[in-house]
Amino acid sequence: MAWCQLFLVIERLFLLKVYERTGRVISVPLTFIVIITGWVLFRNEDLSFATNIIRQMYSFNFFDGRFAMNNDFIVMALLGALISFIALVPAGKRLQEKLYGENAVPQAAWLFVTGGIVLFYISLTYVSALDFNPFIYFRF
Repeated sequence: MAWCQLFLVIERLFLLKVYERTGRVISVPLTFIVIITGWVLFRNEDLSFATNIIRQMYSFNFFDGRFAMNNDFIVMALLGALISFIALVPAGKRLQEKLYGENAVPQAAWLFVTGGIVLFYISLTYVSALDFNPFIYFRF
C-alpha cells in the first residue's frame, strides 16, 4: 500500500508536470514499470527475494533455462500487450470510445457480459487443468 502512496505523492509533487511535457511515450512505460514492480513487492514476503526477482526482471536475461518460452506464453504475452496498450493508438482509442463511451449501444452490454462469462469459463477450465496454482491470494 505504501508503494502506491509513494508514487501518488511523487506524482502530485512533480511527476504529473513531467508527464504533461513528455507525453505518453514516457508516462505509460514508467507507470507500467511502477505497477509491475509493486506487484512483485506485494506478492513476496521476503524483501531480499523480491529484490532478486526485480533485479532479474530488469536484467532482461530470461533465457537461463528456468523460463520456458513456449507458444502458450507467446500468445498470452502478445494478447496481454494488445489488450493493455490498445488505447494508445488512435484507432484503439476510437474503439474504446465506441464500446464504452457515452454513445455506446446499451444492448451491447449483454454481449459483453456473455463474452466475459465465456472467457471466464475458458480461463477457469484452463487453470484447473494445470498443476501450477497461479492465484496470488492463496495464503490469505
